[in-house]
Amino acid sequence: MEIYHITDKRFKKYGRVIRHMDFSSLVEAMKKTPIPEGVGG
Repeated sequence: MEIYHITDKRFKKYGRVIRHMDFSSLVEAMKKTPIPEGVGG
């Protein structure tokens, strides 16, 4: 298995990496969001 860095050109078609942005409020909201059955690991 090969593991590539997120900035590798292979990932370009999936979008871009967002840097220098505070996502803490989003992370806290996600912690309170229920996960439907059959989703997750």
